[in-house]
Amino acid sequence: MSTPRNRASDVAYQTLKTRIIRGEFTFGQPLNLVDLQNRLGVGRTPMREALQRLVEDGLVNMIPNRGTFVNQVSLTELKLLMEARMELEGACARMVALSPEPKILVQLEQLVDNPGAFIPPDDHRDPAYALDEIFHPLFYAATGNPFIQTALLRLFYSATLSASVLRIPRFSCQAIQDDFHQILCAVRARDPDAAAEIMRRHIGTFRHRIAEQFLGPGTTRSLEGGESPG
Repeated sequence: MSTPRNRASDVAYQTLKTRIIRGEFTFGQPLNLVDLQNRLGVGRTPMREALQRLVEDGLVNMIPNRGTFVNQVSLTELKLLMEARMELEGACARMVALSPEPKILVQLEQLVDNPGAFIPPDDHRDPAYALDEIFHPLFYAATGNPFIQTALLRLFYSATLSASVLRIPRFSCQAIQDDFHQILCAVRARDPDAAAEIMRRHIGTFRHRIAEQFLGPGTTRSLEGGESPG
């Protein structure tokens, strides 16, 4: 049974997570616990519980005798993170195509067909950001495996935080919708190879965009593992 303290902790967690992955804090920014408690109207214990969950998500770092900070992702770590996402989300798509959760699959299709119905009214960013942030966690849940879901969420949150803080431009909402539609078509067709390949391509295009953001057009040296022409 949910208690008032648990509910307060949940609200604090969801609010802070949303603000962090939307890039409202910078890498390494200290988080003042008293200030956050006052702003969110929660007590010390619920706030600490919320921050501990954010640590588990890879979004926050709590350093003894120093404080609590928004996690920082280096370019090298971002390279490894995107490599992990390509491989693991491809495997995730394969699993979903082999045995999807029917109710979640319907939700995913409704989301892709009409993203505006799912995007919170207070989210005024480019809808491509919101669509991506809703689709991927829901897709992980379609595996029916909470361990896979937890592992992928940690990677996803770190990547989303990096993209927001570094102001990495997304592709258009329509382009992302097209990718997701193709993935779901492959899932409906029970084609695990196609689902995995499309998902890997989707992650790969974003990985390429990150490389261009840091190195400029014409080379993907640092993130692609060797210099290559654009």
